[in-house]
Amino acid sequence: MIGCISGRKTAQEGRNGQGIQGFVREAIGNQMPSPDVPPSEPAGIKTTVYVFELTRLEQVEQEGNSPFYRKIKTRMIDKIESDSSGQFAISLAPGRYSLFTKVNDLYYANNFDGENHIAPVTVEEGKFTEVNILISARATY
Repeated sequence: MIGCISGRKTAQEGRNGQGIQGFVREAIGNQMPSPDVPPSEPAGIKTTVYVFELTRLEQVEQEGNSPFYRKIKTRMIDKIESDSSGQFAISLAPGRYSLFTKVNDLYYANNFDGENHIAPVTVEEGKFTEVNILISARATY
């Protein structure tokens, strides 16, 4: 079953073929390890996940030396809203992609591979790739 809200795909999108599925979670506040306080589990959040062509660091306009980006110069393939628990699933053609969320008006992604690809994910024929996105913009470590 494919669900739509205002023309936007949601986490209830059908899982035929291949694509990505997973959760978006946000870490907030002090995340420093402490023997007296167990670490808190980042909470799932409702947000939009943006799927772009595989994107390298030189293909974005970065906000200083941070995980925030004003502009992404590769093509946006699709986007999907996670549900209130942070869960999402989206069908995609096999290939390599970069995943971003938004924090305020800026794109956000905080991981890279060894070739400076931003938040890379690979989709294989007939499989859904598990992805866990952590937004840590409001966390301290």
